Amino acid sequence: MDKVRIIDVKRSVYEDNDKEADMLRDELKEKGVHTVIFTGDIFDNRQILDIPSINDTIKLFRDDMRDFDVRIVLGNHDLYYENSYDTSSLSILENLPNVRVYRNGIEEDEII
Repeated sequence: MDKVRIIDVKRSVYEDNDKEADMLRDELKEKGVHTVIFTGDIFDNRQILDIPSINDTIKLFRDDMRDFDVRIVLGNHDLYYENSYDTSSLSILENLPNVRVYRNGIEEDEII
């Protein structure tokens, strides 16, 4: 399996993010995945982001997912405004070398 799609992660301070990240990374490596496509909603709440969730999410994509080609399509929970892609919680991930954030969707040939 080369690619996998993950939907509605919805990270928050209420979850055991480290344990989940370890399990996810190990399972993806075990299955031989190279590309991970997250299709929306990395965070749980568009209006409120707590510092631990932000730090855990950066760690997830910078450290735990560093061996994968990661593509993230913005979800409605990742956008501050419901009708604009300009302000997004995922801008914190855009400079990571293994991560590409798609603000306007993703083409089908990039998934297959």
